[in-house]
Amino acid sequence: MQHIIVPDVHGRKFWEDIKRYENVPCVFLGDYIDPYYHEGITSLESINVFLQIVDYAKSHDNVKLLIGNHDLEYAISLGASRCRYDYENADNIKKIFNENADLFDVAYEFYVGEKRFFCTHAGIHPHWCLDNSDVFGERFADAFHADKLNKMFHDRDKRFVESLRCVGWGRGGRNSVGSLVWCDAREFLDGYMARPDDYTVQVVGHTQLKEPILEEDSRGIVFLDARRCFYVDDEGKISVLSP
Repeated sequence: MQHIIVPDVHGRKFWEDIKRYENVPCVFLGDYIDPYYHEGITSLESINVFLQIVDYAKSHDNVKLLIGNHDLEYAISLGASRCRYDYENADNIKKIFNENADLFDVAYEFYVGEKRFFCTHAGIHPHWCLDNSDVFGERFADAFHADKLNKMFHDRDKRFVESLRCVGWGRGGRNSVGSLVWCDAREFLDGYMARPDDYTVQVVGHTQLKEPILEEDSRGIVFLDARRCFYVDDEGKISVLSP
């Protein structure tokens, strides 16, 4: 087992499956709070789960936390969209993010052999890069540098932060496609290439699915927001993690 991947939590407890594999590197794809009302999880319960995840990451150097679209509104208050935004507890949630800002990135990459897995909350779309070429450059592949993206995020680079505001048609926005925290799966499945090169696979959550899409096609992307943890084996295959 090379890596464990945890998609959108939203107050759920399935993430605890990773505790059986403490020595395996793990990345969370973001969206820790703002639970779905129909799942019966209260706001305070989701905040408690979020605190547990933060504490776990603090005590495990091999755990990486990414920012999702729901997290972004509390972390840096973009105002792009506030779906299920917890106004009552917002100040408390913002405090958690602010006090632990160094824990949260926007991108994470790892290799299994020559295969690169590039993790973001919602995925990097070529049209988003094109629309923001002043940030990423003219080549799609130039955006796929996790260290660069994370530095721009932590530095609050004005152009990069503004680009994160992009919300596409799949989420009712006015942009051609969404940013790496907002891009809907339908915006990729509409025929657009998601692979910057022959060996990179994009790993994303964000768009909730009944069943994950685990096998990357020619577009080079997998969708994992299905209320389960996943792992990447020694051959680069993604499977459901056994609880």
